Amino acid sequence: MVPSGSYDFVDNDDDPSPVYKDDEDGGDHGTSVAGLIGAAGFNSLGGRGVAPESSLTGFNYLNSQTLETWKSTHGGEKTSNARIINQSYGYGLPLILPTTSFKFNIEEAILEDYFATAQQPALMIKSAGNGFNSLYYWFYSYIRVNSSPEEARLTHQLANSDPSNASFYNTLVSALGANAASPLSSYSTTGAAVMFSAPGGEYGEDQPAMITTDVEGCEKGYSKERFYDWGSYFTGGLDDRFQAVTQCSYTSQFNGTSSAAPVASGVAALVMEANPAMTWRDVRYVMAKTATKIDLDFQPVELTQQGQRYTAEQSWVTNAAGNSFHNWYGFGMVNATEAVQMASRDYVLLPPLESTGFVSSSELEPNKIPENFTGLTKSFEVTEDWKVEGVQLKLDIDHKRINDLSVEVISPSGTKSIVVTARNMHIMSPDEVFINEGPLLFLSHAFLDEKSKGTWKVRIVDTNNGKMEYRKTFFGEGDPEVLENNAELGTVKNASIKIYGHSDSGRDVAGNKESQS
Repeated sequence: MVPSGSYDFVDNDDDPSPVYKDDEDGGDHGTSVAGLIGAAGFNSLGGRGVAPESSLTGFNYLNSQTLETWKSTHGGEKTSNARIINQSYGYGLPLILPTTSFKFNIEEAILEDYFATAQQPALMIKSAGNGFNSLYYWFYSYIRVNSSPEEARLTHQLANSDPSNASFYNTLVSALGANAASPLSSYSTTGAAVMFSAPGGEYGEDQPAMITTDVEGCEKGYSKERFYDWGSYFTGGLDDRFQAVTQCSYTSQFNGTSSAAPVASGVAALVMEANPAMTWRDVRYVMAKTATKIDLDFQPVELTQQGQRYTAEQSWVTNAAGNSFHNWYGFGMVNATEAVQMASRDYVLLPPLESTGFVSSSELEPNKIPENFTGLTKSFEVTEDWKVEGVQLKLDIDHKRINDLSVEVISPSGTKSIVVTARNMHIMSPDEVFINEGPLLFLSHAFLDEKSKGTWKVRIVDTNNGKMEYRKTFFGEGDPEVLENNAELGTVKNASIKIYGHSDSGRDVAGNKESQS
């Protein structure tokens, strides 16, 4: 730990360690996250961090969620020297948050200024979410009643449902379990905003979770000793002998995309150690280019309606630049060895970042969305001839059952990225919650290294003209409810896209110098 580098925003001191009462259970989330990044190695105790020589600082931002605290911990005063900022937190609500929510516009402006002016901006790695099977709101769990086995394969939560996740400056990570035949962790949120995946584990009972550090001592933490009339036993998943030897300082039952993000952060630290000159963009570019494709037998999710078929979730898609992308895994599972090798073997840094600003559709008038698989298509002309790093879509939609919609972005080269997966459980309309709901924001990494110039298209498909059922449960109890179909066709009021990229002069797609004739 960096001496005096951490901070407690509640008590205003440099020790954010949790304070426990005798009857409290549970561990310290940040302590276990930190262990996955940098726990000491080769000492025959517990687990080993991915980057055991990294230096760490910690902050209890979640206990003091003010704008000033956010700014301080996201490149501001307390983190100005950080090379990597791990964000193992997120939202899991039954609605897609508009860009006007949760201070997003202010936070995004702060990030844009930070990444434009900081001498060495940090790579910001973030958990994608744990909402594949359910979403939560005010003590209630929202669970879809699936109409078919195919629909059951679709995520409840979109990685793009939070505009912070749809920020180009955040790097989203989905979680993997130990089952090679079905590697996505059962809970892991998915979507086009995911850049790569990393081990996050299951629950440590029927299938392995993650081994990491716990708060020290057997009277507190995930590995707490519980006393009964017949004796005592240790929680946390490890056997009594090991817990006694280590004073309950480790757990083998940590999981979530909160586990996947620090694994990716550890890999990023190794890459930076191999080549300290690399920028945050170079590090994640190398991690994306060297990620390992997994789940190669994944079959697309096909929905049917009135004799028509629609692909609601694609398998691996290889774009025009030769990069393969999957909404569940991004570019694949992080590969520390390959990433370090690429970073240390004559790697040439990316040119400066460019962005187009939001380009409006050539069709300016509002359009109705038909209730069929044909959908509505809008076109956008981009004149800049860059290599793409990321694409954002801003969409202003009026639709009373918005989770029916699938939204695709199609590049001039013909690569299709589904940025909104239909039949999700974001069933609440933003205007039910926000006075000024504003447009929705979506991000895709699928077009990496493609050319930006040409006609981009956005296709919006209403995939369901029948009923939609769900359960709103309270501690597991709840009857099925029906969300009626929209009485009127939905309307696209406005749409625009933004391309992030760079000039490709002097570089090939692998990031190395082009040969000179």
